[in-house]
Amino acid sequence: MEPDAPPHVGYAHDVTERIPPATRVAGVFGLSALERRIWARAKAFLAVRDDDVHSLYAYGIARQLVPLVPGADPDVVLPAILPHDTGWSQVPPELVLAAIAQGGGRPDLVRAHEVEGPASPPTSWSPLAALPR
Repeated sequence: MEPDAPPHVGYAHDVTERIPPATRVAGVFGLSALERRIWARAKAFLAVRDDDVHSLYAYGIARQLVPLVPGADPDVVLPAILPHDTGWSQVPPELVLAAIAQGGGRPDLVRAHEVEGPASPPTSWSPLAALPR
């Protein structure tokens, strides 16, 4: 964490530059054009709890699981998983850890992150804006 940075910005950072091109690493995937547009909009809202890293891990896991789940549509699941935790950016940073604390936490704040995320985005961002018209 930067010494002068507020505590809520020290954990999450854009890791895109550290990810080698998929063509250079066996077994590594790349994002589709649509997914890249969604990621470009979402990553600014994933600056909490290392949610940028978490979202990319979740995407990789979902990519492997989708073929194993009958009826799972990769054109829905994969783009949707990238911004799934953007709602944490709307929860006060000092409350985020309390929200997910082991042994109970704050279910009201967990629900707030779900409501404030992609299903009800802030006016400054919408994953739907990345979709072709």
